[in-house]
Amino acid sequence: QKSEELICSLTQARDEAVAAVKERDRELEQRSDLARILTQDRDRALATLRRHGLQVDTHIPTREDSAEQADQDLSASEHIQQLQQQNLSLRAVIHQMRKQMEQLGGEMAEPTPNQRQVVETHDQNG
Repeated sequence: QKSEELICSLTQARDEAVAAVKERDRELEQRSDLARILTQDRDRALATLRRHGLQVDTHIPTREDSAEQADQDLSASEHIQQLQQQNLSLRAVIHQMRKQMEQLGGEMAEPTPNQRQVVETHDQNG
């Protein structure tokens, strides 16, 4: 009877372990998908910034990077200065994009030369 109990408990432990592995695999797959999506988004954002002539530090601190190492690389004031420069660059890009959108909107609202001629002919005949 003890061997049967042992077999039952081992079987139950095995089933629980298999369920835990399946759950971990599912979580790992979700994280892999998320990492892939985030990488694609990052690459698109960096490409957009590069198209507008902005230099971006592509080193992203990871868990392996110690906080002390990051502090050694940049002092607080240098870090603030760098962030302010990036902020100014991003504002310039936004301003430029806004102007381009306004120009596109204006071009779409203006009649083409053929449309103007039809309007002028209509006004003369009317």
